[in-house]
Amino acid sequence: MSNAVRIITAIATLFSGVLVPRDSAASASPPTSSIELIGMTADEEAAARHDVALFAEAGLPLPPLTINRHHDRVACNGHEGLHHEFGTRSVIDICTTESGTWEARTILHELTHAWAFHFLTRQHQLAFQAVRGWKYWLDYDNAAWEDNGAEQAAEIMLWGLSDHAVSVVRIDQRSCDELRAGYIALTGIEPLHGYTTYCDGRTNVVRS
Repeated sequence: MSNAVRIITAIATLFSGVLVPRDSAASASPPTSSIELIGMTADEEAAARHDVALFAEAGLPLPPLTINRHHDRVACNGHEGLHHEFGTRSVIDICTTESGTWEARTILHELTHAWAFHFLTRQHQLAFQAVRGWKYWLDYDNAAWEDNGAEQAAEIMLWGLSDHAVSVVRIDQRSCDELRAGYIALTGIEPLHGYTTYCDGRTNVVRS
């Protein structure tokens, strides 16, 4: 199936009545999540709370959160960020070597994993699969990082929520139209921001 057909099919599904507002991934009044921030400077805490606030602004709920700040990648199994669930709570480890823009980007990426784990509906997940064509949602043994649906979702949500232009260079199919279609499939709503500055398809894919 071509990308164009996938996009048309998924968007048609979203507005056909199959995804009723009651089961929407977006909520008009999302609950305020409790947040525990560990090991962060005052500036890092402010950046983390800013990222959390973007979800509230978009009408997307988050679970109770614990965000741990580390300064090497050991706690993240060699990665820059890691999310796992602990009952109804999400625990996020941040292992970037520096504070600032990339750290905030990593936090937002991991927050989208928390949102998806707790609140992404099966209907929206299937609509997202129709748009993107991934085979595995979260299986690094059978799919490369960038081919996992969960990682594609995190990068697309990051793009749609960010209140400044960000590059989406870790996944393919990243034209502005493809990113927008993915965000709508996941949430049932338009991107909160979705800057088009960098999503022109000319940037080389960067993988880590």
